[in-house]
Amino acid sequence: MPQEAPRKATHGTPQRERHLCVPSRHRIVTTVITSAVLAVFFEAGTLFGAPVASPLVLSDWRPKRILVFFVLSVLLVTWFTNMGVGPALRRWANGLREDGHAGAKRLARGILVLCAATVLGWLACALVARLLGASWDYRYGMVASCLAFCVAALVLLRDTLAERPEWGFLAVSLAFGTLLCVLMPTYSAISFDGFIHFDDSLAMSYVCDAEYTGADVVMSSENADQWADFTNSQSKTHLTLDDFSSGVISSIDQFLVDSNQGQEVIVLGGTACLHTWTYLGVSMVGHIPNAAGLWLGRLLHLPSLAQFFLGRLVSVFFYCLVFFFAMRRLKSGKLILMAIALIPSTLILAANYSYDPWCVCLIAYSFARFIGTVQRGTTFTREDVLAIGATFVLGAFVKAIYFPLALVFLLAPRELVGDRRAIRRYRLDILLIVAILVASFVLPLFVGGSGGGDMRGGEGVSSSQQILFILHEPLAYLVIFARFCAHFFSLDHTTGMLGSLNFAPYLFDRLSRGTASLSVLEFAVMCLFSLLDRDAVDRRYAGWRWKVVTLLCIVVSFGLVATALYVSYTPVRQPGINGVQERYVFPYLAPLCLVCLNLNVVNDMDRKRFNATALGIEVALLMLMVVFDFVLFM
Repeated sequence: MPQEAPRKATHGTPQRERHLCVPSRHRIVTTVITSAVLAVFFEAGTLFGAPVASPLVLSDWRPKRILVFFVLSVLLVTWFTNMGVGPALRRWANGLREDGHAGAKRLARGILVLCAATVLGWLACALVARLLGASWDYRYGMVASCLAFCVAALVLLRDTLAERPEWGFLAVSLAFGTLLCVLMPTYSAISFDGFIHFDDSLAMSYVCDAEYTGADVVMSSENADQWADFTNSQSKTHLTLDDFSSGVISSIDQFLVDSNQGQEVIVLGGTACLHTWTYLGVSMVGHIPNAAGLWLGRLLHLPSLAQFFLGRLVSVFFYCLVFFFAMRRLKSGKLILMAIALIPSTLILAANYSYDPWCVCLIAYSFARFIGTVQRGTTFTREDVLAIGATFVLGAFVKAIYFPLALVFLLAPRELVGDRRAIRRYRLDILLIVAILVASFVLPLFVGGSGGGDMRGGEGVSSSQQILFILHEPLAYLVIFARFCAHFFSLDHTTGMLGSLNFAPYLFDRLSRGTASLSVLEFAVMCLFSLLDRDAVDRRYAGWRWKVVTLLCIVVSFGLVATALYVSYTPVRQPGINGVQERYVFPYLAPLCLVCLNLNVVNDMDRKRFNATALGIEVALLMLMVVFDFVLFM
């Protein structure tokens, strides 16, 4: 059959008219009814899983929560129907039916091989430990099973790696993400402000009238102090891996179980335990994956420890799946996104309670959708623009200061957008994205005032006074910013940018120097893939204008990040900037590697061998991370 011709940006074509039409009345009614049913289901599930509330008590039903669930359901149903999820699932099911018995047999054989490899990895590790006379820890078996699963998956997928390396990435990322969820102790403060993120995730899983059990209250506090008795480290502010032996972990788990059983449930009208918020801020959207895991754990009436683990697991699964779909949108450059997604620091954060992975993966998806459309040379449809804009807004909501990155989307080639009217409408859509993000953090500033700033930055913090200093002495502030950047990006600062690729605070404080070399390897692999994973289609966005605009947007955004923290987190006129952490740079990696490192090089290597080698390198680097950061301290 003849291949379908690419969609062209012609004037008045039926293709463009179809994408400009409004949804039918039947479609709107179906969406509303389906969303209403889902809202009632989510409300009933929330009450069914709550420790105190019950779906059988009419007074426990909250109209506010049902309204929130209804809005979320409308968005979910609209995405499901407009983004082609339903047709894609039907095509996959039809493909299985067409293969018939052979397809089902092949699928069953693959699942059986993966299960057998996972079990054999565990047994082999146990046998080696027994022969060597080493003390056994179940975590050793988990590491061996993960490695065996990845090797078996790559062997099974060897014929698909040439064109679809994203399937190999999905197997590797889910395996190591699950492994990290298991290896991490039941300790929310492992990640940056993890106890705050757990608190917000738990509150968001209820929407309103959150119910805190004894274990939830402990998890929502800086529990290092409460658990100091288990480690005899009362003088420490944070625990390290040396404090997490198997016996200590068992004691901590038992402490949580006892707290859950011995303390009463606290019901709060606000949305957070440590704070008194009574609304859901836009930055809270980044906690949706963790909150969904906690909600599901309560619905299944799992123990508190299992609920905590499920919150982690859903987060890392969401992170891996978003990157998987982002890779599918690209014709080339899939390995670039793989290298970004498998950076140990971001994968560790995804396996914990944090909103940073949400920001990283959704911004990466928006750029993958944008670049993928340019690579294919197809017309930007309504679905493309909606997907690019919605995912970028959702990802940047947690840190709206990334809004300058959206200006890169203005570089879309005119011939792929349409006539003058379509181009004007497209540009207005992009500017609307920028306006929404700017308003999300500027309006609260005008409503609540600049205030005194975050006093955790030290004494003398005053946002209003700091703003006046910057406005009155801009050159002095530019000197401060330049010196800060010189130190922040210096290569000899091993705990800086390079060291941050394999670094998680509180858990790996003493390991950051020892794993700096591994971080350098991660950085080298990411740059190598950015240069080599290219094809002829990448020439469409290899011009100097693309690089200059993208780099300028990144520089402006980072400058705004540093300035925001200088205003809110740094004492007035201090010759340095407090609070800027290396993880804030991770959302820049997708546009930086996809666009700025596009040197118009076409890779003619055998793609099957090249992709298989790349996946093997990533598995080796992840295994080295697990060995250095976990196994050596078990």
